Amino acid sequence: MRNRSAQSAIDALPRDLPVVAASGIAFLEMDHYKPKDFLSRLYYLTDRKSAIKYANCTMFEGLPVLTEYFLIRAHVMPYSDFVAEHRQFLVFGNVGFLEDWLLRKLLAEGASVRHVKDDYTMPYRDASIYEVSIKER
Repeated sequence: MRNRSAQSAIDALPRDLPVVAASGIAFLEMDHYKPKDFLSRLYYLTDRKSAIKYANCTMFEGLPVLTEYFLIRAHVMPYSDFVAEHRQFLVFGNVGFLEDWLLRKLLAEGASVRHVKDDYTMPYRDASIYEVSIKER
């Protein structure tokens, strides 16, 4: 089992970049356990069409509605709004996990996706951290 109290590699990454959790489950758990300063830059992105295309799964499309009823401190926003605002960011995810559509979409659309490191101190199966750069159109 991974040690939750250990210093997380993601905490040591550049603080000027937003962090996107590709998995809704990891996002909700991070929202519960991570400190407020980290949550100010943590996002979960929604895009029904892409979730169906790349993961055949829309399990977390209702997450924006949950923020109205439950204390979710981090950010949930549509993919298109996020990338219009942020051309460079970090993704905590894994290309091979079924519901993690985000990295597959980014790669298919020509974004630069560079593996930075793995963070095995976190209790999530999505232990890989990627730096993403999206070219201006």
